[in-house]
Amino acid sequence: MLPVILLVIAQAAGVVYLNVEIALVVGLVMWLIDAGLLALSLRIFSRATLLARV
Repeated sequence: MLPVILLVIAQAAGVVYLNVEIALVVGLVMWLIDAGLLALSLRIFSRATLLARV
């Protein structure tokens, strides 16, 4: 919650300029990072090796 409050304060102070385009770009970048991490985790972990460790 604190990072959101800091973003609001920075926006009000004029330090950060947020608009719809920037929010969409940030969302797209986060989505791409998430998709990459998901693909990496699916490649690294398998159900058989996880069950063998238990």
